[in-house]
Amino acid sequence: LGWIGVITSIVATFKAIAQEDMKRLLAYSSIAQVGYITTAIGVGSSLAIGGALFHALVHTLIKLLLFTTIAGIVLRTGLRSFKDLGRLIYRMPVSFFGVLIGIIGLAGMPPLPGFASKYLIFVSLIDARWMLLLAAMILSSTAAFLYCYRLIYAPFLGHANSPQARTATEAPWQYLVPEVVLMGLLVALGLFPGLGVRLFVDPVLTALGLAPLGSPSWGELTTPYGGYDGVVVMAVFGGAFVVVTSLFFLLRGRMRQAASPYDLSYAGEVPDETTPLHYGAGMGRELRRIPLVAWILGHSTQGLYAGLVRQTQAAAGLLAGLYSGRPQVWILLAVLIFAAALTVQLLAGGI
Repeated sequence: LGWIGVITSIVATFKAIAQEDMKRLLAYSSIAQVGYITTAIGVGSSLAIGGALFHALVHTLIKLLLFTTIAGIVLRTGLRSFKDLGRLIYRMPVSFFGVLIGIIGLAGMPPLPGFASKYLIFVSLIDARWMLLLAAMILSSTAAFLYCYRLIYAPFLGHANSPQARTATEAPWQYLVPEVVLMGLLVALGLFPGLGVRLFVDPVLTALGLAPLGSPSWGELTTPYGGYDGVVVMAVFGGAFVVVTSLFFLLRGRMRQAASPYDLSYAGEVPDETTPLHYGAGMGRELRRIPLVAWILGHSTQGLYAGLVRQTQAAAGLLAGLYSGRPQVWILLAVLIFAAALTVQLLAGGI
């Protein structure tokens, strides 16, 4: 079960990197994250199950945030492809921070709670001495940085390649309110990972008959191999962010401002409006040079699901052929079958 989870996470991660559609990228990313959870369940220890539960909670919040934010972008632009978007950071700043918070959590980076959940899973693999699985999971987790970067760069920082991207406005308040709430929840869990363990993880572990993880305080996450204080980590990263941002604004007046997005040199040529400058559109193609990645990207389950669709449609056609068009008869038949099944069950129980 652990290997199934790790292989799932690796395959889905590289599939996500290769996607040109934002929502398809998020879908493959979800498959990869469920792979982490499956591996932790395969380990089966209290520490691993706790990490799986924590990761399930965090991933749910992250994907709610990211899918809501991307839905706002699609609503305002009518576009889902990376190559058609860009420069939305100036027009959709709240959505930008929504995706920024989401990808930090998705990548498992401190100070957000994605780091806490992955930390528990990684430590559980160390505790089980499953080092090869640990190395494979670290490969998947590290590769996830590529699609996380693409998800923030292509829509918000890259060159705007469509009129819709150049004229888009911020998502409506019905989208922004849940985004802000979800961002607040993720930051709160990053500050207080121990609170998440106490309120969500430990009660489930106790109900399963497993030892609770425990936490000395709301801000501390502890394991037999060490831990950290979420408040301290958040303060360090928050302080670094404030310092870097302050320096940027202080020195902004001394920076050279480009006259236009085309004020650059590309392969010895000066580009014009017909030159595609969107780096995010081709990101990940070079990974096909790696044989394993090329094999993963060259194979798909589309044929399998297309076959299932055909079989389902054939079964539906068969049922449609049997249906007489008289709903009263079918309802009466269903009631009689239910009554007969219930009678048989009661008789069997009495015997």
